[in-house]
Amino acid sequence: MNKITQENLTDYKYCLQNNSRNEELYKNIVQKGIRQSLLGERLEFPLMETFEMRMKDLSVEDQNASGRCWIYAACHMMRQVFIKQHQAVDFLFSQEYIAFYDLLEKSNFFLNFIIATIQVPDDDRELREKLNHPVQDAGQWDLFCNIIKKYGMLPQYAMKKNAQSQNTGEMIWILSDMLRSFACQLRGTYVETRDVSHVMRIRDTQMEYVYRFLSICMGMPPDYFDLRIYHDNGRCTEEKRITPQDFYRRYLPRRLIEEAIPISCVGVNMEPDKTYVIKNLGNVTEGRRVKYLNLELQNMKQAMLTQLKAGYPVWFGCDSRMGVDKEQGILDLNVYKLDKLEWEFMDKDNRLRYGISCLNHAMVVEGVRISKDNEILSWLVKNSYGNQKGNQGYLNMQDRWLDEYVYEAIIFREYLNEEMIEIYEQAVPVELPSWHPMGMLAD
Repeated sequence: MNKITQENLTDYKYCLQNNSRNEELYKNIVQKGIRQSLLGERLEFPLMETFEMRMKDLSVEDQNASGRCWIYAACHMMRQVFIKQHQAVDFLFSQEYIAFYDLLEKSNFFLNFIIATIQVPDDDRELREKLNHPVQDAGQWDLFCNIIKKYGMLPQYAMKKNAQSQNTGEMIWILSDMLRSFACQLRGTYVETRDVSHVMRIRDTQMEYVYRFLSICMGMPPDYFDLRIYHDNGRCTEEKRITPQDFYRRYLPRRLIEEAIPISCVGVNMEPDKTYVIKNLGNVTEGRRVKYLNLELQNMKQAMLTQLKAGYPVWFGCDSRMGVDKEQGILDLNVYKLDKLEWEFMDKDNRLRYGISCLNHAMVVEGVRISKDNEILSWLVKNSYGNQKGNQGYLNMQDRWLDEYVYEAIIFREYLNEEMIEIYEQAVPVELPSWHPMGMLAD
């Protein structure tokens, strides 16, 4: 193994001192910090009227200090679909209701995994991966669909936010440690008794504790609520004591939502026109797995454009940490000039492969700007950080940024061709390990 020698240090210093750019960069960084020192091209947010195929202008919600961007993005997508279907003035869905049952189901999914792997050694990699993150606030589209299909949806007024549900760090931390201790109890009991049925009875009691903890933190979800929908024509639809399941089945287009297809555009151990699932990733035990139809980037973008033209927004997953001008609301490759550090950035797949980039955020596309030559310039994105961030809650996502940092999009099957749908439905999916980059959850 090579070690750092005095000769190495002399060479390092010589190279540093003989590059005039280093002194200027040093002065800037110690005074202004790294980000301000690396600022590059500053784009201005284009006029809203320059975006085509825009959705109805609705308020921007704030996920606060929670990891629920995926739920907020999905609920906003459903909000636009619902308003279009019912000519409603506006309608907000309860993110708390979905998050409650998502965490409950994830806890059960975790404990079921512990029982299924009860005989593996403590240092098994799959087991260690699960113990690192027993539950997370974060998620994916398939997990959202699993919850609403089983539990339905609520309007926001029927299960509101509270101080704890808007700041979930401590709750997730305590719940995770609770589940780790439950895992220890289950595995220890099996060593002593070799009785799986006894272990499962203990699991049932443990889930009672989980439900109690979530209810104390977030409030107990209602079984019924009174529905009110205000329409554009001044009419109001009202229904007393409706269940969340009946509301979802009768007032939302279930087929459109549940049959939407997650499209990925990734090259790390994934090939175009094939389907992939992530091992041990899910929430509802009997629900569907996280599954992707992997396409070429241009095919995914064309599907996004087609869906926008039909009047529907597009949920998408990306790496939102790179190239973000938070003040102007711009996503662009030239926001920061990393070449000032004389560091050559890797390509998209290698950034994923080596952990420089990851799928960590979900938002919604609501419009697009197209040049006179019919080329896509940028996309209008609605975020979930309130109207104080970006351009009143919106972002201008340059198309060149999408090419590098968007990894998936949710497309209604009407806007995919028959061959794509057939591959998604009939091809035997390739199983990727839980630590694959597409196994990351958006938060």
